[in-house]
Amino acid sequence: DFSIWSKSLTHEEVQNYYYSSPNGLENDL
Repeated sequence: DFSIWSKSLTHEEVQNYYYSSPNGLENDL
């Protein structure tokens, strides 16, 4: 699910998403 990339996220928001996710972005990949 790449829905996160369809939004205009700042670098900080992307990092927040990455570190707040149990498996990081591996979940979406």
